[in-house]
Amino acid sequence: MNKIKALVIVLIAINIILFGVVYLNRKESVESPITPTPNTLPSLTITSTDPSFNQLTSISLVTPINIIFNQQIDQVSTVIQTNPIVETKHSVSGNILTIKPKMFWPVDQVIEITILQTRSINGSILTIPYKFTIKSPLPTE
Repeated sequence: MNKIKALVIVLIAINIILFGVVYLNRKESVESPITPTPNTLPSLTITSTDPSFNQLTSISLVTPINIIFNQQIDQVSTVIQTNPIVETKHSVSGNILTIKPKMFWPVDQVIEITILQTRSINGSILTIPYKFTIKSPLPTE
């Protein structure tokens, strides 16, 4: 009976020591959170487009551009800029970004599209902007 009591006391002591070690390690990790740096962020790259880049002159309300990336993209952190400024509507689904004209794109004009995406907890780190150009179509008769 004394051996069982001694064994129970030893097991309780081991549990208390292990709980203390786990608690102290957890507290240290909470005090020093790891913040991402630009060098540790995964890079986002375009893998393909639909229609392909050599056919991007055919963009219209009917045929939007689908840009496929190498990883999932966050709709909230994605910004689309056009130069010159033209109205676009864009949506994100997984790793596909869809861009289409909202109203009117100037006829036969080269338009530069820039895709920006922020990464990090507070949204302060920008990934490298992705730029490409398209030429708006001539009206069909």
